[in-house]
Amino acid sequence: MGRSHHDLVTGAADLADSTVWIVDGARSAAHWLADRLDIEACTVRDWIRVGRALRDLHASATAYATGEISYAKVRALVSIATPDNETELLDIARRVPAAHLTKA
Repeated sequence: MGRSHHDLVTGAADLADSTVWIVDGARSAAHWLADRLDIEACTVRDWIRVGRALRDLHASATAYATGEISYAKVRALVSIATPDNETELLDIARRVPAAHLTKA
């Protein structure tokens, strides 16, 4: 998945911060994109949250874009990472399976 999923997630965040979906009359950016991709709005809301968080977490964004860490890992990371602790958390994410990351 790597770069393409990274681009989808960050693109969803960019779309949410634009007016494209408003002009089209959608309830939200998540609903607008979900309708077009035939997925649930809750999935898109998660992408938007992760994509926005990655704007401030450059090392995590790069690791995700290059496929070094999975979406499951980056999703968990952005919930607790800050620019100050990102490097330490990313090192843990590289070593621990996604299912155990929140416990680690």
